Amino acid sequence: MKTILVVMSILSGISNASLIEYTNVLCNPISVGFGGSEVGWLYSSKSSNAYYLNQVQTIFSEPVIYDPAAWEVNVLMEIYDQAPIDGGVLLRQISFVPQPDTFIGPTFDPLLIHPGDSIFIGLRNVETITANLLDEGPDVLVTYANFQPTSEGTYSEHWAGGSCPVLLFFGDPVPEPASFLLLGMGAILSYRHNRGRNKCS
Repeated sequence: MKTILVVMSILSGISNASLIEYTNVLCNPISVGFGGSEVGWLYSSKSSNAYYLNQVQTIFSEPVIYDPAAWEVNVLMEIYDQAPIDGGVLLRQISFVPQPDTFIGPTFDPLLIHPGDSIFIGLRNVETITANLLDEGPDVLVTYANFQPTSEGTYSEHWAGGSCPVLLFFGDPVPEPASFLLLGMGAILSYRHNRGRNKCS
């Protein structure tokens, strides 16, 4: 199974973007199924600064018995601003092919996230694969699921007590106003320097 060493390798740059925040990454998910066709989690951003979210990764547990056919599915990741059952608006929808025991997740068009913003991460078509959940962990998220055999995108059943998913949020920080000022000053100085050189030539 993956260990803290793998987490450190992710921090070193497996993704093209920066790892901004995460849940439960220092622990291994348990080898169980989801028990339904779709599951989603409501997360409040703990980042101290705004950023452009462009990838969410997770890790599905290593199955006790590996069946390749079970993983020949297109998992649909959906991102809402709230749980769909509470009137959430769909912001992004991307499919990807899952793999067990590997940090994986799709990239998508950047989505601006402010500190404290709610993010609902949903996974559909997961009935045949193992879960990305810990038995217990430091981050317990409000969880919604659909235990029907076919995914409908409703996430209509509240999972009592919540659950502990492994989620990694990648993106690019929004530059601070001071950074814009420095960039502007640099551009002005560069322009004046080049203009002076042109006059002397």
